Amino acid sequence: RTSERTTDRRYNAPFDFRVGAADRRFDGRVREPQRCFMSVIVSLRPHGDRATSRVAKISGENVGSCMQCGTCSAVCPMVDSMELSSRQVMLLLQHGLAERVVESKTAWVCASCHTCQVRCPRGIEIPRVMEALRQLVLRQNEDLLDPRGIPERVLGEVPAIAMVAAFRKFTA
Repeated sequence: RTSERTTDRRYNAPFDFRVGAADRRFDGRVREPQRCFMSVIVSLRPHGDRATSRVAKISGENVGSCMQCGTCSAVCPMVDSMELSSRQVMLLLQHGLAERVVESKTAWVCASCHTCQVRCPRGIEIPRVMEALRQLVLRQNEDLLDPRGIPERVLGEVPAIAMVAAFRKFTA
């Protein structure tokens, strides 16, 4: 995986110069404005905060390698229930805004079906990123599911594997 390796990319962006005093020719005429290209460096490193680097460490994924194509959001069966799409989650993580992602319910709604991972052109394992976001909350010893609060009738009806999955996902 390329979790630690990041690269910068250099792009040439058009930039219009304005006419100033230095643009006058020796005969007094004004030089025509010229269009030139200025180099702009776009960093693919997460600019982030401590939480973003913890997500990268827990998940082992380089969120900076996401190219924001939107394929993950297009194929996600749970995207209608999420506050943020998986593409938006990756974008916020790239900009170091992990707290905003953790505050949303997106990581908890993710079904971890791996459809996004299969379709991702960069091979990013987005379910691992979502799991890392859940772990950030759970490692603060906050249980989102209280076993004592489950009604008796539900305990008898729900399959045991569903209960185990819920406890693993929602308890610290």
